[in-house]
Amino acid sequence: MAAETDVDHVVMGSHGESPITRPFLGHVSEAVVRRSPVSTTIVPESATVLRDRDLPGQILVPVDGSEQAEAALAYALETFPDGEHTAFHVLPMTVDRSRDAISGTYLEDVLVDLEDRASEILASATTLADELDASLETETAIGKPPTEIIEYAETNGYDQIVMGSHGRSLSARLLTGSVAERVTRRSPRTVTLVRGSYPTSTD
Repeated sequence: MAAETDVDHVVMGSHGESPITRPFLGHVSEAVVRRSPVSTTIVPESATVLRDRDLPGQILVPVDGSEQAEAALAYALETFPDGEHTAFHVLPMTVDRSRDAISGTYLEDVLVDLEDRASEILASATTLADELDASLETETAIGKPPTEIIEYAETNGYDQIVMGSHGRSLSARLLTGSVAERVTRRSPRTVTLVRGSYPTSTD
């Protein structure tokens, strides 16, 4: 339906009357997340809970250096100018170790490369925020991106997550990226997936 009309954005709950609730999306909402040609917001919380929030609140924007992530950041900064925004990059390491534990091991060089890349990505995010005359905090974590994004948002009391519908990998461009899909499926907070390039004021 959205593809056949002038709809720019789809907003829906993560489940309906089905007894299957979080952390899994309902069949309808999951199909929409996978197939929608426009940006999509999935709301897993009740209206009562949302009324108690001071929205837009704190907004976490995962970034990975992709065009989709940049579009999501621009969308968040321009759509929610009164929010508190954080660009969040996860250094994707499969081993469950802290920086201190990695120091002196063969993984240290890998971590240094990832940290250098993270610095470039977050610097680009900060530049975009400056161009849009917006404030932006930056943070990093080490681990599996879907897990770290959800845990960071929950631990630090974020009100919503805004992210690109897919990341850097070529295969992820065919369907919703695995990271975005997993975050949407498991997050207890509202998640908006931004598709396409967002027209910023810098164009």
